[in-house]
Amino acid sequence: MGQLAAIFNQLGADASFLHQFGLFLAVFVVLRTVFLNKLQFVLEIRENKTTKLERSAERKFQEASVLADEYHGKVRRVRSALLAEAEEERARAVAEQKRRLAEAESEVERRVREEGERLRGEAGALREGLLAQAGGFADGLARKLAG
Repeated sequence: MGQLAAIFNQLGADASFLHQFGLFLAVFVVLRTVFLNKLQFVLEIRENKTTKLERSAERKFQEASVLADEYHGKVRRVRSALLAEAEEERARAVAEQKRRLAEAESEVERRVREEGERLRGEAGALREGLLAQAGGFADGLARKLAG
């Protein structure tokens, strides 16, 4: 303890040092209860509010991310359904066009056949008429040559 008193004396501390130290402790305790505890309370409340808001913001962001993923999934499903429906409609239209084309082709073939038969019939009739006339021409020619 003597060494401690010697150190204090060298620093210029006298007997009033203990009184000053006691006053400092009393002021510190009063200020701590009045000011520092309230300040600590306010700082803790602010920190709690900001961390809660941060957590809340993180939750909201995660919820938004989940909703965005759901939205994109629904968009993909609707898009694929629409594409499938459009492809189905296109296939039906192509099938209908093929059916109509086949009907038109068969109609054209039928008409060609009918016209061919009609023309062959007319040609046969003309041929018979010509052959009948050819016999008469041959007789007439033979008479003219003979006579």
